Amino acid sequence: MSRSRLTTLMVVYDADSIVGQCDNRCYDAVSPGCCGCVCGGANHGAGQRRAVRNTYKHWGRWLDRAAGINPAIVAADIFPGLRS
Repeated sequence: MSRSRLTTLMVVYDADSIVGQCDNRCYDAVSPGCCGCVCGGANHGAGQRRAVRNTYKHWGRWLDRAAGINPAIVAADIFPGLRS
């Protein structure tokens, strides 16, 4: 996977727009703590390779948690940068 093609790992949407995502701002973070993205901190500072593995493994749980916080969430897109 090329870094230039894969920056966004997961995006969640309500009926009108993006309401959360996990991307390179999270998995490449150097400051401690959680950035507040949809992964809930699991990918924070993890690096791309580990974040990809985390996302494959946990995306359904992250989506359920996000929908519990924001019931307007209606869809998710996993690894959107991999499609041409």
